[in-house]
Amino acid sequence: MKRERAINRALIADLYHLSPDDVGEPIFYDPAKAVKVNLRRPLASGNVGDTDVYGAQQHGLLLTMVLPTP
Repeated sequence: MKRERAINRALIADLYHLSPDDVGEPIFYDPAKAVKVNLRRPLASGNVGDTDVYGAQQHGLLLTMVLPTP
C-alpha cells in the first residue's frame, strides 16, 4: 500500500468528509505494517463536546475501504 500510495490524504479526506487541508500526510510504519494519519480536530482534546479525548476511536470508517491487492 505504501508504494502504490493507495492510502493518501485525498482518500482519507473523502472518507471522513474533510478538506484535504485537515488531513496529515500518512505516516507508514513498516515493521508493524501500519499507517498513521492525523486529522485536524474540530475541538481541543477534553473540551466540552469532545467525543474522543485520545483521538483513538476514529477507525470505523477505515473498515469500509477497499484497497488493491498486491
